[in-house]
Amino acid sequence: ALNAKGREEHGLLEGDTPRQIRQILRGKNLTPIDVNEVKEKSSHKSRGINTSRGRLKSAELALFTRQLATLLEAGTPLETALGTIANQQHKRAVKRIVLGIRSRVTEGYSLADSLQQFPSAFPGLYRATVAAGEHAGHLDKVLDRLADYTENSQEMQQKISAALIYPILLTFVSIAVVVGLLAYVVPQVVQVFDSIGQNLPVLTRTLIKVSEAVQAYGMVVFILIIIALVTFYQFYKREGF
Repeated sequence: ALNAKGREEHGLLEGDTPRQIRQILRGKNLTPIDVNEVKEKSSHKSRGINTSRGRLKSAELALFTRQLATLLEAGTPLETALGTIANQQHKRAVKRIVLGIRSRVTEGYSLADSLQQFPSAFPGLYRATVAAGEHAGHLDKVLDRLADYTENSQEMQQKISAALIYPILLTFVSIAVVVGLLAYVVPQVVQVFDSIGQNLPVLTRTLIKVSEAVQAYGMVVFILIIIALVTFYQFYKREGF
């Protein structure tokens, strides 16, 4: 770009389109000469970032929908509303998703089409509902209903999670108690039976065999249970059940 004295200046500016960059330059009393896009593929790969696979938690999706619905109902243009929401985000991943949507909207795509580049963040039903609202010309009202739906879903998910904590904890404690009995109490009882020299019932002999198995492989079983619980927890967080 050329400054007021006719000298060339070079630099980097952040924007959605070359047209927006030219407008920013003119606002700084600079005459744009050439605007080139700088791609950050290497930095994204080094960080393991793929915006097309970005995810939103249920709480983040509900908040995004409510904010967008409120701004559109207030008469804010879609592009401006998305920019406002992006500036309010503290998490980089969420901000990157919102800016990606805004960039597509700025290029002329509809909101539903812009959401399609983040299928992991916005479910198919969500995108279809937004598309229906755009076609009907009532996007603000549809988003308001969608915000109610996402908030209710999040609240229900929290209630289910809270309800599952107690039975899971109770099950874990029960298993720990049974394992403790088999590993430490039953062997002492077996010594008493051995001293008497009496024939034991089938059920008692089976219990003794289980106790011996727990003593021999108890640590392996414990590690497998821990791995299973951690795997289930990670799957639970990823799928957002």
